Amino acid sequence: MKDYLKGLIQEEMNRGQSLKAMIPRPLKYSELEGLAVDCETKIEATLGLLQDIAGELEDRGDGDIRDLHRKLRQCHRYLALLESFGVTALYCGTPEIGYLTKLVYKVHQEINFPVSPPSVACISTEYYYYHAVTNVIFVPLTESDYLLHIPDLFHEMGHAVFDRREEPRLEQSNKAYLEILQTITQHYHTLLKQKRRETGPRMYPDLIRHLYQQWLNWIVEFFCDLFALYTLGPAYAWAHLHLSSKTSDDVYRLPFPEWEEHPSDEARMRMLRFGLEFQGFGTDAKAIEAKWNGMPFTHVSRPSRDYHYAYPDDLLKKVAGTVFEGLKRNRFNVVDAQRLSQLGEDSIVHLLNEAWDHFWQDPCSFRKWEQGQVGELKARLGVMDALHTPSNS
Repeated sequence: MKDYLKGLIQEEMNRGQSLKAMIPRPLKYSELEGLAVDCETKIEATLGLLQDIAGELEDRGDGDIRDLHRKLRQCHRYLALLESFGVTALYCGTPEIGYLTKLVYKVHQEINFPVSPPSVACISTEYYYYHAVTNVIFVPLTESDYLLHIPDLFHEMGHAVFDRREEPRLEQSNKAYLEILQTITQHYHTLLKQKRRETGPRMYPDLIRHLYQQWLNWIVEFFCDLFALYTLGPAYAWAHLHLSSKTSDDVYRLPFPEWEEHPSDEARMRMLRFGLEFQGFGTDAKAIEAKWNGMPFTHVSRPSRDYHYAYPDDLLKKVAGTVFEGLKRNRFNVVDAQRLSQLGEDSIVHLLNEAWDHFWQDPCSFRKWEQGQVGELKARLGVMDALHTPSNS
């Protein structure tokens, strides 16, 4: 067994060296340097751990190596994470990856993002998502040719803030999160006491406890939604409507006792409308609400009788207000109507809001305008080799 474990260690060390060798040097896009250094550092650290395991193994008998096997498995999993969620993006290094990483880098400057911006990899098979180990946002392959869903990059940047909220530079964001936790706890504690005094169905205390536990998870997505809204503006709320119209089977989904990772799409939209009011975009909030209520998906399903326990207006408003104040205290460039009107033509925030304005003016001819804007943006960011937008048909 010791010889087998030695072979496994050597295999993993070889794999780590291969991963390092697959990080292209020099990098084609300087904005990927942070990801490259991070991956190299973490691979080196893992190789050091493997060497330590090999050293310990020499002094062990065959029947005394289970702990070393566990450590080896941990190293294997970590290298696999680095390979899948870091090195692959660097190795591919496509113009699309370069373009969207440059775009996020520019966004981080515009919104005063106080920590290192995520890189972007156009290799997702699951829409947009963020991986905290490598600080990479994953998006579908063709996203670099379009504008209407790019607001979701801001949501994923919100995940980068949330996951690193305990860093000193994000102290005020973390305080907002802790305040929200207190608000949620107080809300459901009060509701639970009320239901215990009532003579209604015995299931309600279990439901209330379930919803409280769900909120401890839902707060992540709500925070990221609000981060995107407050740093971008109405374009993010429009993008949520757009995605819901394509993917949502039930905008009022509320499983019980099953677990749901994300809050319902209707609740997320309602939270966004409350957020728009805090920003001074009351007119936009009404326009978005009217479009939402006119969408077919809002009529094919109805909320359950207990839906209001999960997403009461007063709780959503408190959360929206707390995140709004926290981001301002953290000196993020929070967008309001006045600031949005003053942004220059080269602003990504300006462009994405303008895109939604153009779309609603004439959805059928929007693509031609979008192609021109994407081409100009790629030129400004210096990634003309990513310019392969197909002609309109």
